[in-house]
Amino acid sequence: MDPTRTLKGRSLEIWNWLYPTLNQKRRLLPEEHGALAQYCEAYESWEDAAKRVRDTTSVARSTRGKHTLIIVNPWVTVRDQAFNRMSQLAKQLGISPDSRIEGYLTIAEDVRRGGSLSW
Repeated sequence: MDPTRTLKGRSLEIWNWLYPTLNQKRRLLPEEHGALAQYCEAYESWEDAAKRVRDTTSVARSTRGKHTLIIVNPWVTVRDQAFNRMSQLAKQLGISPDSRIEGYLTIAEDVRRGGSLSW
């Protein structure tokens, strides 16, 4: 299935921004397209929720009689869940900072053992 047929709006923009670069740096397997599409959707959700939190507030106070209740903005939860999903998918796709560092360390170890760099 072609993810560009199911992605819409900002998610599709993110795909069109990421896919060519990722595919050029390392060939994405067709099996990875679904994970990248999910990453794009999570990125869109994260952006939207972060904007909504910025435009409002992270918490609200409500007074009920003598009690003050603190209510967490539900967009904070949406933002955090989207970020966590992005982090998981970035690791899976090898595009997280940790994944890139691990890749560099693997290359350095290969060179140390007498291999050569082949970019």
